[in-house]
Amino acid sequence: MMKRIAILIVTVAVTISAFAQDKDKGIKDYEYQKYQSAIQELTPLAEDDYANYYLGLSYIGLEDLEKAKAIFQKHANEPANMAGLARVMFLENKDAEAKAMLENVIRKASRRDKRPYLYAADAVTYTDGGDLTKTHEWYDYYLEWKKSGDVLIRKGDAFRKQLNGGDAMTSYQNAVAQGGDASLSYYKQGNLWYASKTYDSALALYGRATEVDPKNPLPYYDLSYAFYKINRYDKAKENIEKYLELSDKSDEDKMQYANILYLSQDYDGAIAKMNELLNSGVEKSYMYRVLGYSYHEKKDSAKALANMDIFFKKHPKDKLIAQDYFTYGKILAGIEGRKAEATTYFEQGIAADTATDKVPLLREIAEGFKDADDYANAAIWYEKIANT
Repeated sequence: MMKRIAILIVTVAVTISAFAQDKDKGIKDYEYQKYQSAIQELTPLAEDDYANYYLGLSYIGLEDLEKAKAIFQKHANEPANMAGLARVMFLENKDAEAKAMLENVIRKASRRDKRPYLYAADAVTYTDGGDLTKTHEWYDYYLEWKKSGDVLIRKGDAFRKQLNGGDAMTSYQNAVAQGGDASLSYYKQGNLWYASKTYDSALALYGRATEVDPKNPLPYYDLSYAFYKINRYDKAKENIEKYLELSDKSDEDKMQYANILYLSQDYDGAIAKMNELLNSGVEKSYMYRVLGYSYHEKKDSAKALANMDIFFKKHPKDKLIAQDYFTYGKILAGIEGRKAEATTYFEQGIAADTATDKVPLLREIAEGFKDADDYANAAIWYEKIANT
């Protein structure tokens, strides 16, 4: 009898340990933005309200709000899942309802359990519409109750969202000292340096993030862009390939891979990857931008124009950038009978460009017309430079 009890105790202990490991892996996958992997790990554990919370967050990561809402409602009276529902409300622009929900979450905090403050703070930090000034108060309530390096990372994210890079950096650095996820902390420190265009420092921090956890895909993604910024196209391609290897290989991951191929001047590779996605039934307007840009660089005007026509038709107008107008204009400028349209797009590109000094752009357009032996239009743009 005692032997049977001992075996039962060991079996239960092993089961609990395996459950905890699976849950931790699912949460780690979520933090590393491997949402599909997180869903696979957490779905069998959804009877646990905390695992269920991260399962819902993973669906938010995939922009499936209806599924996320249904997941959170399975544990609708638990503070974590209530905070998850508040996130959905913020994303649905139901700010008043979301704030009311978070007040209900806060009321569930007690002297013995201050986790509701953490859930509420996270809901505001990682969506738009809440009061960011409250997040630090709520994070601090939690940290007074229990020290946590991982919570300091989240506090750093809140500072960064408020454009307070100094306090964000301090929070990320303190997170490592207090046992937080060092790879995630170094990665986020690298993001701050990247945002300030200090690419050497960003590269160093991203490198440390990969050393601490070589399986974290996030720093490889940003390493690729940082190397692109310093014209190391070979390293940019190498790191985006490493990112793709470690990521969920989602359609979005593959699109980002194609984008880096374009930026790394591998135009044939970018075209092949985007066409592969289109042929598999995946279609997003952004894809036609990469195709149009790539064909333009290959001087295939017909295919460049065809893809940019689709891009401008499908892409949201408020998401167009200055380079879109310039690229479209350059393509049109090389097509007989459409040069007048080119001028319209160049003017829209100049209006959309945020640079204070417009002369370099005007000179680029003028010289483009000159190189095409269109001296009349070149003269018009040189005159604009003279009048600036």
